Amino acid sequence: MKGALWMVLFAVTATGSGSLIAQELRHLQGIWINATWIELIKRTESVAKAMSEFPEGQPLWVRFDVARPTVIDVGYRIDEAIPMTVNSRIVGHMGERVVIDSAGKGLWLVSPDIQADQYVALHYLSDMELPPIVMAKLPTKRTDPQFLFDRMIIASVLGGRWMDTKGHLLEFMPDATANWKGETYGITIEITAEQQLRVMLTDAGGRTKRFIAERTGPRLVLTDADGRTSEFTASSR
Repeated sequence: MKGALWMVLFAVTATGSGSLIAQELRHLQGIWINATWIELIKRTESVAKAMSEFPEGQPLWVRFDVARPTVIDVGYRIDEAIPMTVNSRIVGHMGERVVIDSAGKGLWLVSPDIQADQYVALHYLSDMELPPIVMAKLPTKRTDPQFLFDRMIIASVLGGRWMDTKGHLLEFMPDATANWKGETYGITIEITAEQQLRVMLTDAGGRTKRFIAERTGPRLVLTDADGRTSEFTASSR
């Protein structure tokens, strides 16, 4: 499905190729995250469930940079950027439009939501009757997809306070730190090939604990590298 043709409905027009691209990039600058994925990770509270329900062939993120006006980065995975060429051409009755050439795999036509600069709607060029794909702008100046997805996953899956069976509190903070048994840890996360959530907690001395994290509603299970599990329930303490 990566080769499918997509388009983004245009809200503005321009007369020259350079001016058109420059005008569009002012609104497109930065990184855009697939809104379906954002909704899925919030609703399911699970990376595995979110990825299993995520529509095949859709990009997770796209990134525009005014410093590189002829290139866009497209991510079908969090940690992988595919560069695609940006230019302009005449597209049927719509006239001159900014297009993304995905190296022979299809064309995308691009335009921002001028009203709010918050969304980009992507449509199949081959079938405009299909529902659009919506890319959302997050309220941050950061453009590193790993950083942004880490924060979203921490907030939606791990965030909050948890108590284990011995009464110890584990708290995951929005700034990617965790407090557990009197220690403060830095949080690093990965998504494995099996779509599991791997959480690494690194203390001030550089020692790292590695877990596979699974959440089901108010229950969180951390499984270490030796297969030992620690079970937690959501806590209001």
